[in-house]
Amino acid sequence: MRDVRSVKHFLSTYLLLTYVALLVNMFGYLRDVNYSHWVTKLFVGASLMAYGAAYLVPVALLLWIASLLLVSRRRPGSFSDRNRTSCTIAFCALSVLLASALQVGLYADRFIFHLYGFHLNGFVLNLVFTRGGIESLGSSAPTTFTFILIILGLVAMQAGMLAVLFYAPRIRFRLSLLLRRRMLVSGIAALLVFGLFGQVAYGVSFIRGYTPILFASNVIPLYVPITFTTLAEKMGMDVSRSACMTVDLEASTLVYPLKPIQITPPEKPLNIVFLIGESLRWDMLSETIMPSTWALAQKSLWCRQHYSGGNGTRMAMFSLFSGIYGSYWFTCLGENRGAVLIDVLLEQKYQMELFTSAGFSYPEFDQTIFSKIDPKRLHERNSLPQWRCDQNQITALLESIDKRDPALPFMTFMFFESPHANYHFPPDAVIVEPYAKDLNYATMDLDREIGLIKNRYINACHHMDMQVKRVLDHLEKQGLMDSTIVMVTGDHGEEFMEKGRWGHNSTFSEEQTRSPFVLWVPGKSPRAIDTITSHLDMPATVMPLLGVTNPPADHSCGIDLYGNSTRTMTILADWSHVAYVTPDYKVVFSVRSYGFDPPRITTKDDVELPNPDAFFDEHKQELLGVMRELKTFEKKRGE
Repeated sequence: MRDVRSVKHFLSTYLLLTYVALLVNMFGYLRDVNYSHWVTKLFVGASLMAYGAAYLVPVALLLWIASLLLVSRRRPGSFSDRNRTSCTIAFCALSVLLASALQVGLYADRFIFHLYGFHLNGFVLNLVFTRGGIESLGSSAPTTFTFILIILGLVAMQAGMLAVLFYAPRIRFRLSLLLRRRMLVSGIAALLVFGLFGQVAYGVSFIRGYTPILFASNVIPLYVPITFTTLAEKMGMDVSRSACMTVDLEASTLVYPLKPIQITPPEKPLNIVFLIGESLRWDMLSETIMPSTWALAQKSLWCRQHYSGGNGTRMAMFSLFSGIYGSYWFTCLGENRGAVLIDVLLEQKYQMELFTSAGFSYPEFDQTIFSKIDPKRLHERNSLPQWRCDQNQITALLESIDKRDPALPFMTFMFFESPHANYHFPPDAVIVEPYAKDLNYATMDLDREIGLIKNRYINACHHMDMQVKRVLDHLEKQGLMDSTIVMVTGDHGEEFMEKGRWGHNSTFSEEQTRSPFVLWVPGKSPRAIDTITSHLDMPATVMPLLGVTNPPADHSCGIDLYGNSTRTMTILADWSHVAYVTPDYKVVFSVRSYGFDPPRITTKDDVELPNPDAFFDEHKQELLGVMRELKTFEKKRGE
């Protein structure tokens, strides 16, 4: 590469090879599309080819700028051979580095999308850059090793293509034929046509409410849609049914609680023990899998159609302790606002010791629901396996109960990690076989192995129950059951491909959002509730037992489960969506910053409705009322 012309030729051929490899890499997105019509296939194919070229543009620009800096623009003799060689090596290394970074980024995005249904986004960045985020994934050493090999393989592929350009002149010559002006202009024109077709197809589908293409667009990373709604309205077309329902979560401040909390302290305040399982879904509460929790449920308040506040730990735990919708998480985090329930406990001088086999910094519970608790009272995991951490933390929890001041009430909390992937448990917790011996995220075949993975999960849930038994036995032995509230629940559920996904954080399916909920309150008669209940109801139920005299609506979106109210709906949330759930149907819609997703309307059991437009017409006012409900605890800044 002695001058700009040779650099231009080299760069063009290298980018052409990289583009082909990029398309092969992106081919994996196609398996996540429901091809209900040939137009959908054409839309996805055309859009991927156009966007693949768009992803390559920043790399091309950076390399072109680098070429101007590293390669002499003068006549060949102006540079020494040594300097020219150094510049060539540096330029080649940069080319491989940038192209490999793009390939790795797309591979990671494709992997995350296939597993969880979303792309690299703010949630993933938060996970990567927040203390404790990566550790929360629970990946194993084989998984890490396999991903390292894949990354090295992608780098080797890009380096190999570069080597071909240097050492295979025939291939280089054939590629150069594709880069002649006529071929190049034709190729660029084709990509522009593909991109234009994709945008027009999306815009028309948006106006007409044709959901296959709208949903198919979700597989394309960084897709920028054009809706044509303004043009359609000027032409007199009705676009109200296809317009996205969005929630403006910005430009507001929190008003929580709505009114000052009034307390009449009880003569004998009750102790509280919160026992929460990561990813514990409702149907694990059986006499076989969780016998100790099952026995507790028979004499307690047992909610058998209970929903979390979300499909992931962040929104789930936030709604459980704050009693308000998960969509308020971001505002509470920004204002460092804790849960009102914790305020009440602190005011009544509860002794608090909180334990987790995960961390309090990811998600940022030490900056939200538990922000007012002394950090010395927040006891996190160590480097031991999850099941061992659970055992050790329960031992520490029991010791803290024994060391408390008996003159004051106590609250303790335990967050179990055993039911979280990789689903860890000791040999004595095995109740079902065969089970997957380990989980390698990079190589697992979910279609073939999901039954073995679920068996592993069942064993892990049984191990959690063994630890719950230790707590219940200790409270009984110490004579504390008659003076202690005990709650056992999960933060959210866990899916095992029943609706096409594994794990959680991807959809609002029943499997990902329903958890068991058992509440033991001394002196209360056993009661089973078979209508919808929610994590939102916990503060509204517990706070009256602490002497709070306000109605639940002053501080919560929940109802008192010991009262006369019956819940007819609930709201679920994740990083970018909210779901409205009734006994008959679910509607999932976007928050404003992700406002081009069409509403997804299904039955409560996640079956797509055959005519969503008719549903929207019938329930439009009801759904608009839900959006107003989502703003109950906020006001516009400056009001």
